[in-house]
Amino acid sequence: MRFLVLGPVGVFAGGRRITLARGQQRTILAMLLAGNGEVVTTDRLVDTLWGSAPPHTARKSLQSHVSRLRHLLLSMAPGERDPLESAPDGYRMDLAVHEFDAHLFRDLVEQAKLCSDPRETLSLLERAEGCWDGPAFGDLAAHPGLEAPARHLDQQRNAAAAERHETLLTLGRHDDAARALSRVVEAEPFDERAHGQLMRALVATGRRAEALATFRQVQTRLRDELGVDPSSELRGLHEHILRQDTESSVPAPPPNRTAELVRRSDPLLGRERDLETVGTWLRSASLVTLTGPGGIGKTRLAERLVEHTRDIWRDGVISCALAHVRDAEGVGGALITALAIQPSGGHSVTDALVSGLGDRHLLLFLDNCEHVLDAVTPHVEAIVDACPGTTVLVTTRERLHLRNERVWPVTPLDVPPENARPTDVTATSAGSLFRMRALAVDPAFRLNDANAGAVAELCRRLDGMPLAIELAAARTRALTPAALAQRLDQRFAVLAGGPRHEGGRHRTLEAVVAWSYELLAPEEADLFDRLAVFAGAVPLASVEAVCSAGHLPHTAIAGLLGELVDKSMVVVQRDGEDVRYRLLDTMRDFGLRRLEDRGLADALRRAHAAHHVTLAETQARRSRGPEEPEAAEVITRAMDDLRAAHAWAVAAEDVDTALRLPAALADEVFFRLRDEVTTWARRAVALAGAGDHPAHAGALATAAWGATSRDECERAVREAQTSLAEVEPGGAVALLALGALGTAALYQGRLAEVLALTDRQEVPAVALDDDFRLTYAWVCRVLGHLYRGETEEAAAGVPQLRRIAERSGSPTMRAFSRYCDGEVHLERDPDRATASLEEAVALARSVNNRLIEGVSLVCLASSQGRRGQVREALHAFRDVVVHWRQVGDHTHQLTAVRNLVELLAEMEADEPAAVLYGAVTSGDTPTYGLEAQRLTRAWQRVEERLGHETADALAERGQRLGVRRVGDEALARLDVLLET
Repeated sequence: MRFLVLGPVGVFAGGRRITLARGQQRTILAMLLAGNGEVVTTDRLVDTLWGSAPPHTARKSLQSHVSRLRHLLLSMAPGERDPLESAPDGYRMDLAVHEFDAHLFRDLVEQAKLCSDPRETLSLLERAEGCWDGPAFGDLAAHPGLEAPARHLDQQRNAAAAERHETLLTLGRHDDAARALSRVVEAEPFDERAHGQLMRALVATGRRAEALATFRQVQTRLRDELGVDPSSELRGLHEHILRQDTESSVPAPPPNRTAELVRRSDPLLGRERDLETVGTWLRSASLVTLTGPGGIGKTRLAERLVEHTRDIWRDGVISCALAHVRDAEGVGGALITALAIQPSGGHSVTDALVSGLGDRHLLLFLDNCEHVLDAVTPHVEAIVDACPGTTVLVTTRERLHLRNERVWPVTPLDVPPENARPTDVTATSAGSLFRMRALAVDPAFRLNDANAGAVAELCRRLDGMPLAIELAAARTRALTPAALAQRLDQRFAVLAGGPRHEGGRHRTLEAVVAWSYELLAPEEADLFDRLAVFAGAVPLASVEAVCSAGHLPHTAIAGLLGELVDKSMVVVQRDGEDVRYRLLDTMRDFGLRRLEDRGLADALRRAHAAHHVTLAETQARRSRGPEEPEAAEVITRAMDDLRAAHAWAVAAEDVDTALRLPAALADEVFFRLRDEVTTWARRAVALAGAGDHPAHAGALATAAWGATSRDECERAVREAQTSLAEVEPGGAVALLALGALGTAALYQGRLAEVLALTDRQEVPAVALDDDFRLTYAWVCRVLGHLYRGETEEAAAGVPQLRRIAERSGSPTMRAFSRYCDGEVHLERDPDRATASLEEAVALARSVNNRLIEGVSLVCLASSQGRRGQVREALHAFRDVVVHWRQVGDHTHQLTAVRNLVELLAEMEADEPAAVLYGAVTSGDTPTYGLEAQRLTRAWQRVEERLGHETADALAERGQRLGVRRVGDEALARLDVLLET
C-alpha cells in the first residue's frame, strides 16, 4: 500500500489510485500522513476537525472516524499489515512498512544530490517530479492543520525543479530549459533564480534580446510591487549579457557554497529548507524575521544564513546583538555603535541610522529583539522605508508586524518514532544532533539497538528543541540515555499530554535548563549563576575577576568553566588565539533569576561594573601608547558589557561607576566615533550628587569631545569650560577639557584661539609626561597655522610634531602626524603628501580610527585632483563620501564635498559643481581660511562659465537639499561622472 499526498490525498492499492471521498476520514488520513510517521495527538486531531469549540462527543466521534478509516484501508489491501496504529495519546501511520510518496520523492532528490553524472542526476530528478500529481495535499492544502506541511512539500518540489532546470542547462539542453522556465517565471514572477536560469537559456539559444527583456520585466515587478532591486547575482548576469560580443558565453551562477560552509563548521541539522527558503527571501525582501521560542535555534540559523549570503552584499554584513540591551536608549546606542555612525546635534537616532545607511547595499542582522521590540521596531521601519539597499534580518520570539515583513517560524527538529532502531534515530535531525553532541563529550558513545529507543524518547519528549537536546546529550558522559529518559519522565510529569504549542515548548525548555542545572556540582552551579551577569562573550580573565569568591577561588574558575562548556551550559567563541565564553540568552535569563533568588544579583552586578570600570580605565591608558591596537580591541570586544555596566550604574544611581566609565573613554568617542558614550556621559552627569564626585569633570570633558563630533560646538565649549572650572589647572582632566575646547575652536574657525589653547596644553602635557596629549596639541598648532595661511609656520612645526608622535608610540598620534604632514605639503610637495597620507590611512585603520582615516582620505582625493589624476580623484572622493555617510559625520562630509567642488570646477563639470556649492554653503558649519579661498575661486570660475543667473539657480537647488542630503547628491553626481 502506498499513501499519497503529492497531489490529492489518497492511497495506491491493488494497482490503482483510490481517492477518498470528502469528509472527516480523509482529513484524518491527511493529518496522520502529515505527521510523517509520528504520533498525532487526540487533542490536535480534535482541534483540526472541530476547531476551538468541539462538541462534547468529539473524542468519541474521532474514535469512530478512525475505526472506519482503518477498516477502509484494510479493505483496500487485504492481507497487508494494518497501517494505522493507536497510541496512548493519539494515532500514527506506520510509514516504515507501507510506502509514502513524499518519502520516495525525498529519497530520489537526495540521490540526485549525491550523483556526479548530470545525466543520471536529471533522470533521478525527473523521476522525483513524476511522484507529483498536483499541489501537495490537493484541496486540503488550505486546511489550518495542513497548511504548513503542504507549503513545506511544495517548496521542496520547487527546489528540486530548480535543480532540474540547472541540470538541463549543464547538459546543454537549452531549448528544453527555456520552455520549462518560461512556465515557472509566469507562475512565480518573483523567483529570481528561475529568471536568471531563463536568461542564460535564452542567450544560449540566440535570443539575447528576450533575455534582456526578461531582466527588465522582473526588475520592474520587484521595484513596483516589493520596492526592492534584483539581487546582485541577477544584476551581474544582466551586465554580463550586455557586455557580451558573442551570445554563447553567459556564466553559470556562482557555485553554491552551502555544502562547503557546512563542512567547515558544525552541521546545522534539519535546517536545509530554512536555509534555502529564507536565503531566497533575503535576496528580494527588505525585512525577514525569524520567530520561535528561546532555544529553538533562531540565532544559529541566522548566523548560518549570514555565512551563506555574505557575498551578496556589496557593503557587507553588520550584526547587532541586543540580548544584553534593556531599554530604548540602549537599543539606539547599540545600533549606532554597530553601524559605526555618528548622530549630528538635534537629530534623532533613527535619523542618524537612515542617513548613515543611505543607499548602502548591506545586510543588517538584529539578534534577540523580543524584549525590546517596541524600541527596535520604529528604527527598523524607518530603515526599511528609507534605505532600499539595506535588508534587515531579525530574530525574535514574535514578529514586528511591519509592512512587507516576511516571517519564517523556526520549528523544532524532526524526531525519531517510537521503537526506533539506530538508523531510524540518525535519519532524523534531532537524533543526529543528540548523537553528535554525545560524541563530543564522550568519544566512546555508541548509538546501538540497546539505547536507540531511549534516545528517540528523549528527542520526542524534548519536542525536538535543539538546545534541550544538546543539554541532554551533554549528560551522556555520566548517565546512559535510559537513565536520562527516566529522570526526564520524573522531571516532566506535569508536562505530559496536552497540545504542543509554542508556550509548551518554552516551558519544556525552561524545565530542561533547570534539570540540567540540577545535575551540576554545587561549585559548577554557583559559577553558572555568576556568569549570567555578563552581557556578552568574555575572556577567562574577566570571569576570574568577577566570579571568584571565597568558595570559588580564582584558581578553580578555569576548571569549572571547562566543565560547564563540556555540559553545554556555556558556549565557547574562538577567534584565533582569543577565546571567550558566553551564555545563550535562555541560559542567561535562567541564571539571572537564580542570582535574584539567592540575593546575589546586586553584589554580582556591582562586581561586574567595578571590573569594567577598571578595564576601561586600564585600556584607555594603554590605548594612548604603543599598546593601542590591543587595547582598542579589548574595548571593542567589551562594549556589550561596558554598556550593561553603565546602564546598571545609572539605574542603581551608582554615581562612581556611571561617571568613571565615560570619563575613561573620551578617546573612543572622538577617534573611534563611539557616540553612545557621549550619551552615557550626559546621563551620568545628570544623576543626583554627580556634581560633587571627582569624576564629574572627566565625564563632562568626554561629553564635550562627543559634542564636537556631533556638530554641537557651542555645547562642547560650555561643557569643556564647566569641566575646567571644576579641576585644578595642569591636571589630566584639565588637559582633556582644553583639547575639547581647542577642537571646537578649530571646527568653528577661531584660529587665534586655537593657537592660544595649544600653548595652554603644552606645559601641563610636558609636566605630566603625556606625549599623547602633547602630540594632539601640536596637531592643533600645525593645523591652526595652516588654516590661517601661515604655511611656513605650519611646515616648521611638522618635524617636532612627528618626533613627539613617534615618542608616544601611539598609532593614532603617528597617524595624525602623517595627516598633518600631508595637509601641509599638499601643494608644496604632492609626492611627499601622498606618501604621508597613505601612511596615515594605514595607521588609522590598524586601530579603527575612523576620524583620521576619513580626513586623510579627503586630502588624498584632493591631492589626486590637483595632480591631474581626475578619474582616480573621482573614485577617491566617492570612497570618502561613503565613509563619512557611514559614520554619519556631517561636519567632515561638508569638508569633503567642498574639496570635491574645487575638483569639479577644475574639470569644468559646472552643473554638479554649482549644485554642490549651494549645498555645502547652506549649513551652519563655516568655511574659512585657505579652504574658503579655494571654494570661492572655484565658484567664480563656475559662475563665469554658466552665467550668473544659471549658476545661482543651480546653487539654490543645492541649498534646498540641506546639509543632510549633501552626501546623497555628491554620490549621485559622482556616479554619473564615473560612468562617462
